[in-house]
Amino acid sequence: MMATFCARAGIKLQALPYNPARRLASHERDCATGREFDKAAQSADIRCGPGAAGIAKKAINNSGFPPKGAIAAEAAYDITVPDNDVSKPGVCTAATAAPVSMSAELANVALATPGVLGSFFLGPEGRVTYRYVSPRSELVFGIEAQAICADAGVFFKRLHPGDLDALNARLFESARAMTPYIVEFRFNHPDKGLIWLEAQAAPLADAATGILWYGYASDITARKRSELALAETAAQLQATIDGAQDAILTTDAMGRIKSVNRAGAAMFGYEADAMIGLTIDSLVDSAGLPVFAGATATAGSSGEDGEDARGIRRDKVSFPVEITLTEAKLDHIRLNVVFIKNLSRQRMMESRVEDLLRNRLDAMGAMTATLAHEVNQPLAATATYLKVARRMLEKVLQSNHQDVLDVLDKAAAQIMRAGRIVTSFRGLVQREEPDKTLISMHALIAEVYDAFRREEIASGVYLGFAYRASRDQVIADGGQLRRVLANIIRNALEAMRNTEIRELLISTSNPDDETIRVDVSDTGRGIGVLEDKCFEPFTTTKEKGMGMGLSMSRSIIEAHYGRIWAKPNANGGTAFSFTLPLNDLGVEQ
Repeated sequence: MMATFCARAGIKLQALPYNPARRLASHERDCATGREFDKAAQSADIRCGPGAAGIAKKAINNSGFPPKGAIAAEAAYDITVPDNDVSKPGVCTAATAAPVSMSAELANVALATPGVLGSFFLGPEGRVTYRYVSPRSELVFGIEAQAICADAGVFFKRLHPGDLDALNARLFESARAMTPYIVEFRFNHPDKGLIWLEAQAAPLADAATGILWYGYASDITARKRSELALAETAAQLQATIDGAQDAILTTDAMGRIKSVNRAGAAMFGYEADAMIGLTIDSLVDSAGLPVFAGATATAGSSGEDGEDARGIRRDKVSFPVEITLTEAKLDHIRLNVVFIKNLSRQRMMESRVEDLLRNRLDAMGAMTATLAHEVNQPLAATATYLKVARRMLEKVLQSNHQDVLDVLDKAAAQIMRAGRIVTSFRGLVQREEPDKTLISMHALIAEVYDAFRREEIASGVYLGFAYRASRDQVIADGGQLRRVLANIIRNALEAMRNTEIRELLISTSNPDDETIRVDVSDTGRGIGVLEDKCFEPFTTTKEKGMGMGLSMSRSIIEAHYGRIWAKPNANGGTAFSFTLPLNDLGVEQ
């Protein structure tokens, strides 16, 4: 781009040193004095030398004018320009047409800008004075531009009192360091009420005012409300996270901790800031916990199921924890969210419960031993009396009364059986090993059924069998297995006491070549408790029950290397099932 100056041909013009203050946004020209202020990147003041009678014009290259070293020199230098007399018609008009057009364009830019453009400076007393305010002032501020230029106080009196100190401090810092002035503040709009404004201005040295700021201000109320709402949501979320009793951490893809809540810092004995940057492996012993291998590379695979591990405090003391990992992706950035639950209190409570159960079982063992001793004596005496009675009746009864003798034999057998049950119950409570022999499960089921046949007929229960197991030989304690089946059948009969449909089905099957399964299904009212809870000691739905039958049944089955469980039937009632290993698995007799 060329800079243009006016002179008369053959006349030497005196060029003064370059003055940076002349670089103005607008272009002015004084034809009377011959002074020209061009928009070019470089400009110079040109005067006619002695005896000059007019103004000439010369096109020069911006990069070559003024000559090197002319800016710092005080002495003037001469240039010679060709003749182009601006006094001729149209010359002065053409020279001023471009500046007028540029001013109109700048005015249009100011109108199209969403905010308000302006310039201001600090007066001698430190008061702000506006040199220029664009016409959108009335729309944004509710105040006319002329009013603000005439008295800046009409603008500043509407600033929020709580923002004044910060605004003044920023302005004086901008003046001191010549850095941009960037602020956000509240403003009391005449019509809209309290709004938020953002202002940015750049300071420039000015010969007349010292420092002149050029910048803009815009209404950011909508953005600020969104930011405040987001900040409030973030604060509520942080309060929720900090209020959690479990540790909540976020880590990057390499397992480095990015954030931690207060519970996490307290759990591991750190200050929260000191944990940032640590790896998750420094807090958790990953031995035996594959999910942490490779710096939690497979965090997302953990899902909702927690993993037991050992936490490591800052003082190197370990404690039991449960860890759950989830994965979150934010704009292609992977974050792992780690939930850590301290299980120390839970483990302590579990230990106390186990101690209490053990103590109660020990007490029951002592009570059972006493009970067995006291009950076995009258049972033995009764059995003896029955034997004596049978011998006496043999002498007086005829042979056609053999049925009476059979009844006495059965009565004696049942009394002896009762004695064995009491003895076996004492051994169970005392946690003795069962006396295992080879037993047919089908024969054992038939034997138990025979004991309940009279009760079954009296209660109107239909009893069905489905022997689907091709192999039924097990190594077991027959007495204990009879007690398990008897307990399950008795519970089923009691559950169906007040139901219209009373059906009991006992079935067997071989789930595989190594196992036999026994299912006892009824149409009763159901067990009324969670399936996995009904086998716990002292859990019962009976009004006078002790809650020990199913618990002992589970102990018996587990002592035989089997498993027992309960499920509700699809058509009502409950199905109790247990499995036992078949006799060819190498179990010692």
